[in-house]
Amino acid sequence: MKNNTLLYMLIIPALALAAVVAVVSWRALGGGAPALDLERFREDWRSLQGNHYSFKGRVDGQVAYLGGVGRLLSVQNLEGAGRVAVFVPEEVSRNFETGQRFKFKVAVNADVLAVESVEDF
Repeated sequence: MKNNTLLYMLIIPALALAAVVAVVSWRALGGGAPALDLERFREDWRSLQGNHYSFKGRVDGQVAYLGGVGRLLSVQNLEGAGRVAVFVPEEVSRNFETGQRFKFKVAVNADVLAVESVEDF
């Protein structure tokens, strides 16, 4: 019986540690969403419709805001050259200020990048 108790005392913390490492790695890699290829999006956004991507960006400014609907932000892509406009629906309740850096998870809807979630980094 002592051997089983010792075995459980070793296995349970090891499994918990493995789970934590898996979650942290998954989040560090974009939560399962591949990186956005901004050049490809600009050239042929139609082929990307319905797909989900992630990218790191710095807010350049707010282009427009419509109460109850959301806002349109200009974001500098930090993983490549260029700026992109992203639509942030009202449900993503977050304050955005010029210069802030975020990791965006977006969905391609028509020719718009719609933000699904945002994380500080």
